[in-house]
Amino acid sequence: SENTDNNRSADYIVYNKDNFYLADALIARKGTHILLRNGTYKNSENLLELPEITLSGETSNDTTIDAVNLSIKKAVVENITFKDCAIAVTGAVLFKNCTFENTNIDVKETAENVVFRDCRLEELIADGKGIQLFNSTVLKIAQTGELSLYNSSVATTLSHDSTEKLTLYGSYVNTLENIKGAIFINTGRIEKLNII
Repeated sequence: SENTDNNRSADYIVYNKDNFYLADALIARKGTHILLRNGTYKNSENLLELPEITLSGETSNDTTIDAVNLSIKKAVVENITFKDCAIAVTGAVLFKNCTFENTNIDVKETAENVVFRDCRLEELIADGKGIQLFNSTVLKIAQTGELSLYNSSVATTLSHDSTEKLTLYGSYVNTLENIKGAIFINTGRIEKLNII
């Protein structure tokens, strides 16, 4: 750990070192805010449960969590690129300025108030309540929970296979399909509508 006075108020600062895993940082941490310095972080365990913390990367393009299966109940996660990961979200989580490459995100039915702000996602499974995307891009969404998009875009398909509400504010969806629930559109754009 280092002096944290000038490091975005982090309680614990982690440097990328050989044979030092993300789980080691979580065990050794002091406080609830961990700053990951630029580097690639892996895990020695198959599944890592993230405690209630703020996990910040130094810069989004250069701080990577690679090949880790995460379970997140309540956290703030910012400025991190996730590569080849599987993420299960079971509670209230805020993702800010994150990139998810070849990473599946499954927002479970028990999750509430999950927010993605300024993120890039490939695949999102949206089963929870109050899932919100702000200024984010997603390749594909499978929705069975409540979902709102604000100035966001879905590049391929949003499957609305739910009786829960879908809300679009200034957002773009290439293809919307499997429509079962209510849809509210405020200055949004849908290229193709597939009613199955």
